[in-house]
Amino acid sequence: MEQSKNPCRLILLSTLLWGLFAHGMMLLNKFSFHDDAKLGFGLGATVTSGRWMLEVLKRVTEFVFGGSLYSLPLFNGLLTLILVGLAACMTARIFRLRRVYSCVLLAGVMVAFPVVTAMMGYMYTVPYYMIGLDLAVAGAWLICDGDRRHWYRLPAGCVLAACAVGVYQSCIPIVLSVMLLHMMMSLHDDASARRFDFFYKGLSLALACALFMALYLAVNWFSLKAAGAQLSDYESINTFGFGGWSEYLDRAARAYREFFLPPPMKMRDMYPTASLRWLYQAVLWFGVLLGLDRAAQLFRRKPRRGLEFLLTLALLPLAVNFIHVMVDVKMIHSLMVYSKVFVFVGFICLLENAALDRLHYPRWIYR
Repeated sequence: MEQSKNPCRLILLSTLLWGLFAHGMMLLNKFSFHDDAKLGFGLGATVTSGRWMLEVLKRVTEFVFGGSLYSLPLFNGLLTLILVGLAACMTARIFRLRRVYSCVLLAGVMVAFPVVTAMMGYMYTVPYYMIGLDLAVAGAWLICDGDRRHWYRLPAGCVLAACAVGVYQSCIPIVLSVMLLHMMMSLHDDASARRFDFFYKGLSLALACALFMALYLAVNWFSLKAAGAQLSDYESINTFGFGGWSEYLDRAARAYREFFLPPPMKMRDMYPTASLRWLYQAVLWFGVLLGLDRAAQLFRRKPRRGLEFLLTLALLPLAVNFIHVMVDVKMIHSLMVYSKVFVFVGFICLLENAALDRLHYPRWIYR
């Protein structure tokens, strides 16, 4: 199992190659439909949709280029591939992925995920959404790496996470997924670890989530005041977060249900055909087995660590499908569910962590 000497270079190259195979048709041709046909020379709603950072990026683009990015397939498409590659590089650093197959798989999963394909249909805005992805991953990374010696990383990560949400609110599940996966994969049987470290880490991440959301809402309020505008009622944007507890419990249950049994032929579904759903189920349950195996190893060495790992594993479906908790299921569409990619990212992390040559499996499995 050879390790890459330069994982970032390998990931960027793999992202470009996977991206050309997956999205070459969109990069080398021009297809305009839906919003792209009428907004190809602009950007659409920003501040009134709670996307104040999107307005900032728009103004920076106009200052640098003298106008909008427009719906330019080759330029925007290649820029998108590079931005996804940067997110993949940060993801590999966060989870310490260095094996060649892990880097290549990670790049392929993150750039060829169906959400990216859907976003390519909105070529005028896809680079901005990918900047939001980079901000979300970078913010989660800094939040997770914050400690007493590097206290500044936590506020810096919260600022980046808030900016990511200001680009597109569906970045919230991405931040949650990265933080939870990092917490899950960092569990080990270190004898020097204190009894309540897991609790303190979970509490600090919860406080960080509250902090970056408070920062996002504060800047959102100021941006609306400065623009003399109010939140749009489009798809009930101005009423998000006003549901009762029973409604949010139902949404959480749906998040778990659609994690294990994705619905066929829905706009929010990434696996619309039976064969893709079967493939998803196969990867999902193999990942569950890998997760249970790691939990068993931790439990044998230190029972508390095994239980903590199982808890984070049980929360993963809620994190990757948190968009189901945020909004009504009727409003969820394919552009809002990129966080689902972290199901496969988690699988890659578990696969590398399993280190088959050290597991007590029969030799014929890994020959």
